[in-house]
Amino acid sequence: MSDTNKIDYTLYAPDAIAQLGSGFEKNERVKFEKGYVATLDKNRFFINARATLPLKDIDDGVGFGLWVEVSKKDFDKYLATESNDEMYRQFVTEGKLAHDWPGFIGTEGLKVKVRSIRLDEKIYVTEVIDQPDDVSLVVALRMQANDVEMKQLVENQVRAYFADMGVKLP
Repeated sequence: MSDTNKIDYTLYAPDAIAQLGSGFEKNERVKFEKGYVATLDKNRFFINARATLPLKDIDDGVGFGLWVEVSKKDFDKYLATESNDEMYRQFVTEGKLAHDWPGFIGTEGLKVKVRSIRLDEKIYVTEVIDQPDDVSLVVALRMQANDVEMKQLVENQVRAYFADMGVKLP
């Protein structure tokens, strides 16, 4: 598979942390490991997860690195999986999106399920639990977008988002 068939976009930090401004990584309120975990004020806990949306002509779809806010208990459980493959295989939790899902306005705070899919990859957002205003996200995420019109709607939204950023998808 060529690199043109795999596209990922990662949000750098949860909105609550990014809003602290540039240099937030040095802010004493924040503990931050890019693309992995973050905490804010010792009472908000975030895990970075991957989610994909299917697009024609892109073998693996478009992948998004999304931040999910989880409970302290689930955050600690996730950290414990780092040294235990079996715990990682079984990891599953619920949390809330810590920012809007790119291309889907108003999704910050949406309740989602995250779980381990592959041992050698980060956890994935696998289910949207709340019902967002934009139903196409739910349909696409559940990979049930069999209807040609629904697939086209999802593709148009994602392509428009990337076009606004100056990124041309194949």
